[in-house]
Amino acid sequence: MQNNNIPRMRTIEEAYNEIKSLDPNTAISKNFIRTLTVSGKIPVSKAGRKNLINMDILENYLCNECSINNDSGTIRPISTKIDYSNYRKAGVANV
Repeated sequence: MQNNNIPRMRTIEEAYNEIKSLDPNTAISKNFIRTLTVSGKIPVSKAGRKNLINMDILENYLCNECSINNDSGTIRPISTKIDYSNYRKAGVANV
């Protein structure tokens, strides 16, 4: 019987291994998980020298980020124009 009141706390290595076991072809790396913790996007709990991650929070973050920031492959407008007047034309020497 699994008690859902106890958080599933894992080290970065264990969290990575759990994700990897669920999806062997995942592009998520240990360094990516570490970056999430260092940037504060995923909270950590210290247990001695170990940083423990709540797997439910990590999974929730990954699921929400995938659905919110799914703009890959789209063209986004650039807000500023580039002034090319100061650039030399190819093959024309400065006089």
